[in-house]
Amino acid sequence: MKNMASLITDALKEVDGKKQGIDLLCRTVAQFMEELHGGSFRIQIEHDVGLVAIVRRLDGNDPTIKPSDLREAV
Repeated sequence: MKNMASLITDALKEVDGKKQGIDLLCRTVAQFMEELHGGSFRIQIEHDVGLVAIVRRLDGNDPTIKPSDLREAV
């Protein structure tokens, strides 16, 4: 039987792997958007609020979307 530290380590590895998978998928979508629409797209992932944003860069100073900027769609 595994001890608690081993269980936590395994769980963290699984979460990290899933986060890396999400990042890879987002980078792939951003690349497709650039190929289809031109320009440069940025990725923002906020796991704590369930936000994934892939948006065109309008200029070099695009603001990051803050969780407080969000509101639930009705």
